[in-house]
Amino acid sequence: MAKKKLMLDFLLDYVRDSKLRCKVLKAEQTGLRQYGLDAPQRLALLSLDKAKITDKILQEIGVNLDALRDEIWGGGTAITAALAVASAYSEGRIHIRVVKPDQLRLGRTETVSIRGQGFDKTPKVQFQHDASGSAIDGRVTKVTCDVDVHQTLTVRVKLDQAGPWTVAAKNTGEDWNVLDQKKVTVA
Repeated sequence: MAKKKLMLDFLLDYVRDSKLRCKVLKAEQTGLRQYGLDAPQRLALLSLDKAKITDKILQEIGVNLDALRDEIWGGGTAITAALAVASAYSEGRIHIRVVKPDQLRLGRTETVSIRGQGFDKTPKVQFQHDASGSAIDGRVTKVTCDVDVHQTLTVRVKLDQAGPWTVAAKNTGEDWNVLDQKKVTVA
């Protein structure tokens, strides 16, 4: 079975390919079907309803804007959201949004995922024990740029003291980011 065509791919091709545009404009249903779009995709496009089309595209690429908005803004009130807009994506600095898991095992090498944005190709991650102040560098094994406007760092770390630790990140040549630190607990 052929891989399902995405509406986003269709829209990109439609903009770039005048032959495809002419084919679709001559006979919309036939052109969309011949491109490989299924009935729900064709109905969404033919509705010319921006919300339906956007929802369908986001669904196809796996983005949940409500969940993303809650993750960035904390799901607060409209005032909280309005205030957060200004700082949500200030370019040029790291924003750590989520650290998972947030419970780690003492003395065990763990894999931690850090989601946020602003990371370069070789960021540094540090875990600092809240009580003693000792710091342990995590080993970043992977940096991915996700479709939902976040990046994910995969980090390996072995923490040697129980209790809360602060997670911080920095890019090459920058200071440690103290604005968007997150906590993990070691037990």
